[in-house]
Amino acid sequence: MLGIFCARKVSSNEDYRKYARRCCFAYAGLALAGMITAAIALAAEYLWEAAVSDMMLGVYTGVGTGLIVGGLILLFKNLYLLKNEKKLRQARIAGSDERNIQISALATKAALAVLLVGIYFAILVGGLWYPILAKALMFLVVLFMFSYVVAYKVISMKI
Repeated sequence: MLGIFCARKVSSNEDYRKYARRCCFAYAGLALAGMITAAIALAAEYLWEAAVSDMMLGVYTGVGTGLIVGGLILLFKNLYLLKNEKKLRQARIAGSDERNIQISALATKAALAVLLVGIYFAILVGGLWYPILAKALMFLVVLFMFSYVVAYKVISMKI
């Protein structure tokens, strides 16, 4: 199974090795974002006089911890991949297989449709009690549509 951002057309193991090294930086950044999130939550709870509910502090701490663990697992998995030539070749072939790329693209489209429908219902129901929630979610939908159009134009000029 390929993830949303995993499809990569590369023709040699060396090109894939460069791509995997760049991914290591992204995974380290993910773990760093988790550390910052957890640190802010812990600082808000123990150091600052912030009026943040215990539930939200738990959410931020949990999200931060999840990002740390996920980022580190992916980082170590990628580092192992870089050391093992056979696994690197298998990952390159799986990541550049046209069928896997098409499945990933279709699954992404389906998940995006479900997400937009979910946001619509959150706007519809949540906006009755929290109008700022409806505005924030509408802004995110507009941001998505705008970024899609811009990305489509930019990518179509490159290809």
